[in-house]
Amino acid sequence: MFKKNCQADIESAFILYENYPDVVGEIRLYDSIPSSSVVISHKMWGLYEAVSVTHTAGETDKTNLMGLQSEPNSKTLYYANGSTPLTITGATNLIGDVAIPSGGVIYGRSGATFFSGATIDKNRITLSENRLPASHSDREREINVLLESDYSTAQPLIR
Repeated sequence: MFKKNCQADIESAFILYENYPDVVGEIRLYDSIPSSSVVISHKMWGLYEAVSVTHTAGETDKTNLMGLQSEPNSKTLYYANGSTPLTITGATNLIGDVAIPSGGVIYGRSGATFFSGATIDKNRITLSENRLPASHSDREREINVLLESDYSTAQPLIR
């Protein structure tokens, strides 16, 4: 039972961090339960943030890779190519909303491999512009840092 409580506390700490990313260090999750203390730490790992939570009352810890939240109305696929249709083949399954050119979707084949995935619901398709939408500024900043990085000093995520 104690280990399950520790694991539940760790999951609660991840939810806390997702909503309040400035909350790091040792934290007591529940004032009335002294054994509910965890340590939250984080560091960048490529485009992801590696968030680690260690339970102070037990030998339990966990690391999750977390990315930026999707922006409202973001698309799973944004294909900006004039009026050229999007051709999908094989076992492709696009989940979520897509933006495609006015040429629509062609369910085709590549060599001898015909399309065998799920067709895209027409309610999930919007018309794309001729250029990609502006990127998220936080993501741009992280990509620029990666491009300028010296990987000879890179540290492994988990030791």
